[in-house]
Amino acid sequence: MTPDRTTQGDDGPPRIRIYRKRDTVEAVQWFKMGDHPGVILRRQWPEPRDECWVYWIGPLNAGVPVEPGDWLVSSGPGRWFPMKPDKFAATYELAALNTTGGSNDR
Repeated sequence: MTPDRTTQGDDGPPRIRIYRKRDTVEAVQWFKMGDHPGVILRRQWPEPRDECWVYWIGPLNAGVPVEPGDWLVSSGPGRWFPMKPDKFAATYELAALNTTGGSNDR
């Protein structure tokens, strides 16, 4: 990108500009088991204690924990990652309602 008057201030240093992501993604807000078939309940640690169980998305060896209220965002066929609601709201805006059911490849 070549600097011009819109990206460079009169005094020389470039101005900071705000940009929006252009990607569109499939996403669903998760609250409980059954909201997304990719979320499972798994044991976090080997000890058999209740507090060691977590909700999980992704492969057992490379997935991540999910908490109620997190958004699940698709990063490709069968790949989903959680995002906190405040970060999701700051990153994405609704492009369209998916009335066809989406890809459903979780």
